[in-house]
Amino acid sequence: MRKRSRIIASVFCLTALFPFLLMNGCLEDDVTSDPSSAPVDSAVSTEDTSSTETEPVPETDPASETEAPASSEDAYTDPTGEPATEPLPGTVDWETIQEEMQEHADRFISDNLTSFQFAVMDAGEIVVSGTAGKYDRQQSQSLTSETMYGVASCSKVAATAAVMRLVDQGKVDLDACVTDYLPDFKMADPRYKDITVRMLMNHSSGLYGNTVADAWKLGTFGDTTAHDKFLERLSTQRLKSNPSEYSIYCNDGFTLMELICERVSGMTYAEYLRQELFTPLGMEHTFTPQDTFDTTQIAAIYSGDTKLPPLTTDPAQGGLFSTAEDLCRLGKAFTEAGNGVLSKDSIDATGNAEYLNGTWCEPGYSTMNYGLDWDAVDLYPFSEMGIKAMTKNGDVIYSGSQMIVLPEYNLVAAAVGSGSGNGVAKGFLIYSLLQILQEKGAIDSMPSKPVLEETSGSVSDEIKSYAGTYVRGWGAYELSFEGDKLVKTTYPSGAKSDLTYIGNDHFKDDAGTDYWFFEQNGRQYQVSRAWDNNTGLIDLPNVQI
Repeated sequence: MRKRSRIIASVFCLTALFPFLLMNGCLEDDVTSDPSSAPVDSAVSTEDTSSTETEPVPETDPASETEAPASSEDAYTDPTGEPATEPLPGTVDWETIQEEMQEHADRFISDNLTSFQFAVMDAGEIVVSGTAGKYDRQQSQSLTSETMYGVASCSKVAATAAVMRLVDQGKVDLDACVTDYLPDFKMADPRYKDITVRMLMNHSSGLYGNTVADAWKLGTFGDTTAHDKFLERLSTQRLKSNPSEYSIYCNDGFTLMELICERVSGMTYAEYLRQELFTPLGMEHTFTPQDTFDTTQIAAIYSGDTKLPPLTTDPAQGGLFSTAEDLCRLGKAFTEAGNGVLSKDSIDATGNAEYLNGTWCEPGYSTMNYGLDWDAVDLYPFSEMGIKAMTKNGDVIYSGSQMIVLPEYNLVAAAVGSGSGNGVAKGFLIYSLLQILQEKGAIDSMPSKPVLEETSGSVSDEIKSYAGTYVRGWGAYELSFEGDKLVKTTYPSGAKSDLTYIGNDHFKDDAGTDYWFFEQNGRQYQVSRAWDNNTGLIDLPNVQI
């Protein structure tokens, strides 16, 4: 049997994500295809080793205290003055939805989650809005719907919308080379010439991902050092893979998108966002670190017991300060209620299932599957109901955010929070949106966790050929077979666990985690899917390849 390398990439938001092969590009004749000249990709087996470039970014989730829903004057209107879209048929008891979301949000507040905001928009109108917790531990001022948070990577949604505005105006082509717009962009690796704008947005550029010098600071507003030196710092770097070869979460790609916006528009990025997005969408409480605004309205963040000044970074990759309501207004741009901020073609393009274009496990239950920037464009469990749902998570050590957009239903939900008590926002918002869809009559019932069917049979020799040593971001482990039993040995501890064969080439461990294998591009992959219910509301899959 021929020798095959085995690769595993961990699924973490803002870190290494599913690798996938994208075949678009430019200057194809110049693309390096000699394996000996290309850096190996991340998280590989002992037959093909390398390191995974990641950025440690914990999560934060939202919770909130009741506030009156915004009035109908928040609704977008067309030139005739009529609402841009009508809500879905069906009566929703928004007061009850508000109360139930508030109860859950209050429950999430802990030592690791100081404060929390949430909001829901229906057909362009804020219909639910609330907060939970405290502005700071001293309660020095009130926590309101206008209190801002560092929204981390949800800032990338604004960057995506900003570039798609230029696409709609015919000023940017997604499949054009970055050097067409930034001729002074150079790297110590000739393959940089093949990077396209699309690759920046779907994280497949091959850039290492995090040029952090001068990028993350506490309480520093108006500093553009990282921005000004960014191209100079990239000029000495190499790529970790061929452009379009696979996707690993990449902050640097969005800083390049920021520079493209500036060069093409002739404005600073902050000016461009204000003119093209924030003002048209009514985002009055969203700012970049380069804007002048009242920073005392940013919710407090803590390291242990120490209160810290706000954390600032590049605005495109993760530096925006915003609210849950304003994130809903940003999400509105990706629905019909956006009233033309983005064309339907651009909305559809951002929701395209980019993840299916290359290395990927069988489609199915997952909360991570790339579009253009969106962490997932086929978000479980909506995907199992035929409902398009797109989500974005943003997390740094001290604050975080989550957005979910259901473009066909003109529904948007968002949550932001202060603290490291992450992990609840996604389940919280998914559960709440499902409740709303059920009341609207769009779905019959709330979904339940699927049960993996177990069958009899023996493990085939083909499956046994996947035995070997695998590597994920957290470490290495070996998989071996003893008859039909799969044995997992974790290094360096040497701890062993037995996985039971349940038929259809699947195995499960004592915790019920499902394991299976697949092969693409001459490499073997092992996939695991566990289920998590950290909100007490809904079971969600955690898939790792």
